[in-house]
Amino acid sequence: MTTGSLMKLPDVLPVPEIRGILLIVEDNLDLRESLVDILSLEGYDIFAAANGLEALNILESIQPDLILSDINMPHMDGISLYRVVRHHADWQTIPFVFLTAFSIKYEVAAAHELRRESVLVKPVDFDLLLNTIRDRLEA
Repeated sequence: MTTGSLMKLPDVLPVPEIRGILLIVEDNLDLRESLVDILSLEGYDIFAAANGLEALNILESIQPDLILSDINMPHMDGISLYRVVRHHADWQTIPFVFLTAFSIKYEVAAAHELRRESVLVKPVDFDLLLNTIRDRLEA
């Protein structure tokens, strides 16, 4: 019988370099938790909210580098959140990446100011999401 040797783990595991602080605003609990898990593994520091009102409360205590927001949510949708954020002096430059379940982006057509932001259609491709986040953070 052959025994293999066990590799000793280091006493302290390396902590991934934080790539940025993201605020995820998504009313679907399963999707929100998946986004938190996946983006945390990619090295992002994550805060999460179920709607725009919760996001505004979080924004009072942290300054994210990017907001990843669903458009259609109860209590305060993503477009309303965007408008409030853009009217707050400290938050005007935070980039947004929007998620929408609609393949026809009528929300975007109805909200002229969103043309400067990224809009991805659900179900979103993970690589596309990561690339879009990276591009927006580097801009």
